[in-house]
Amino acid sequence: METWKLGTALETYINLLQQIGTEGVEAKLKQIREDTFKRMANHPNNSLTWKQICQAIENGKNDM
Repeated sequence: METWKLGTALETYINLLQQIGTEGVEAKLKQIREDTFKRMANHPNNSLTWKQICQAIENGKNDM
């Protein structure tokens, strides 16, 4: 017989439902989401612009 394992996020959600009920879970998830967005807002942006990507490609052509 095959046993199933839940992913960490779903397992946490199900455990919280069992421990503190629906209202408590929704409040907890809201707090986690707000904390995550706060961390993301304070994290430096490391994404590339289209211009930077094109420049890197152009520089790569010059190296050939």
